[in-house]
Amino acid sequence: MRILLINPNSTAAMTAGIEKAARAAALPTTEVRAEHPEGVPPAVECYADEALCIPPTLALAEARAAAWDAIVLACHSDPGIDAVRERIVNPVIGIGEASYAAAIAAGRLFSLITLTQRFVRRKREQIRRLGLLDRCASIRTLGAGVVEGFEGKERLRDRFLAEAEAAVRQDGADCVVLGCSGMVGIAEDLQAHLGVPVVDPVVAAVKLAEAIGPIRRGPRR
Repeated sequence: MRILLINPNSTAAMTAGIEKAARAAALPTTEVRAEHPEGVPPAVECYADEALCIPPTLALAEARAAAWDAIVLACHSDPGIDAVRERIVNPVIGIGEASYAAAIAAGRLFSLITLTQRFVRRKREQIRRLGLLDRCASIRTLGAGVVEGFEGKERLRDRFLAEAEAAVRQDGADCVVLGCSGMVGIAEDLQAHLGVPVVDPVVAAVKLAEAIGPIRRGPRR
């Protein structure tokens, strides 16, 4: 199977990190590559960033679709997912949707760890659209932007752990979702300390793509 991950922001180091995490999660028989479109913001942190990244992301997905079995949108907000699904026949998986699907399979109540307070309303809207508000124990923030959260994961480790522990001990979560593709590589460490499942959204999306890849969508209508 061949999976293309599209990072809707232009931070090349993040694209490389996404690809590394995806390769580590994929089966040996799965081919994985990550790309990002040109002319998009360095991070997707607000509604305007999402609006700017959607047309180039859609164009890249259309240009690459024929060569890949599944497309993964590697931004937790899943920007443009309905538009991409409308335009290509491949399975299209958003890491946000995949992470929530994994969370409700792994536990009864999940907490989402996101970046700054400005993300909270958007994340709550996303969870509401998926019909999962009653499964969400809390949304907690790190007080760091997308690029800072990716580049400073080691420095922010104690903050990640403190928020995740509070989600479990105070909010009643029995599963924690990491709400950004830049948070790759820390789920196992957090899980070892917390004793509850921690969902890496990139890993969840890759495994979901492998599971549903043989289920091809029909022609565009």
